[in-house]
Amino acid sequence: MKKIYSLILAILLVLPQLSAQSYGTIDLGIWFIDNGTSQNQIYSMTVPYGSDFNTCFAVYNFHMGYDYVNFYDTLHFDAYMDGQLIGMFGSDVQNIPLESGVFFNLLAMPASYIASHNYYGTHTFGYKVSPSAYWTEAAWEDNIASITVTFEAPPAVLRTIQVINTDGTVSPSGMVTVNNGDNQAFTITAPTGRHIANVYADGVDVTASANLVTTDNVHGTYTFYNVTSDHTFFVTYAVDEDPDGVAEFAESSISVTPNPATDQIVLSSSQPIALAEVFDLSGRRVMSVAPADCTLQLSVSDLESGVYFVKLLTGGETVVKKFVKK
Repeated sequence: MKKIYSLILAILLVLPQLSAQSYGTIDLGIWFIDNGTSQNQIYSMTVPYGSDFNTCFAVYNFHMGYDYVNFYDTLHFDAYMDGQLIGMFGSDVQNIPLESGVFFNLLAMPASYIASHNYYGTHTFGYKVSPSAYWTEAAWEDNIASITVTFEAPPAVLRTIQVINTDGTVSPSGMVTVNNGDNQAFTITAPTGRHIANVYADGVDVTASANLVTTDNVHGTYTFYNVTSDHTFFVTYAVDEDPDGVAEFAESSISVTPNPATDQIVLSSSQPIALAEVFDLSGRRVMSVAPADCTLQLSVSDLESGVYFVKLLTGGETVVKKFVKK
């Protein structure tokens, strides 16, 4: 019985020594390099839009004293983004002799991960390397490496809003480009002696829309919200009555007949038509005529069925009328 107690006591005395056993003391260091065959250290890099974020780094076993030994075991890595732990992984068994290193090429982030986390812009990325628990690390300050990474954002998607008014009453004017998803406001100022009659967006009368805010019948602002496609925009004006209550040349004095039309339309005005232009809903000009006459016949037989707008310049005034091609 005494022999059994002696054996148990011997085992208990040995167990602490086994649990504290170490393979040796090492001093690992880590840094980013430009590729797997060079030891040129880098501190920053750019990842093009749509590309994976691939890292290349070296782990080195420094020789700082006679008691430092060759390393042969697995390595553990912690990955950080802007100081936050984002991943942990381990290596296969590595052999790192004294004063020697090993290279690692790792896919740090797929392009899909960068996009899903909206990492576009500049960040600090880093790795921390650790030996297994059997090894004693001499200098932990060398075990963390960081790099400045700039993830290029996706190219901007531009949308276009074509302002059909060309008389300066709408600002901005012409072909207005808008970043996809942004808002775009247009300021409306009616010409002298006229007031806002109708506002059209993509051929639809939006005069009563909440997007149109007017301070009076001469001034207003129309806003396209969350622009994700191309648009057209134009405003028509009506002539104010003079103090005697007699209307001057008004939009109603211009007619487009028949409407809807099949083969042709007839434009009639009380003043000579200097220029007539026809636009489709996308804002594309499909016809332009300069008749210098009060009546104009236009063939529309070649136009596809749909809604069109005819812009007329008469006596220095611009009027826009809508018609339907059957």
